[in-house]
Amino acid sequence: MNILDVFKNKVGSLLNESDQEANEKLIELATFFYKIDNRVSLEEQRYVDELMGTIEWSSTISIE
Repeated sequence: MNILDVFKNKVGSLLNESDQEANEKLIELATFFYKIDNRVSLEEQRYVDELMGTIEWSSTISIE
């Protein structure tokens, strides 16, 4: 079982919501996974890039 697949399945439904707080938590959780082992795999980076490109972001703080 791949952790990214589990993550995508568990939180995928949240992406359809426009709640800024939920979107911030999704980004925080996505980055947490690669902070654990102090490295970023190409697959993890692609997923985070895709996530940032698909969620609605309405904060004065940049999503990046």
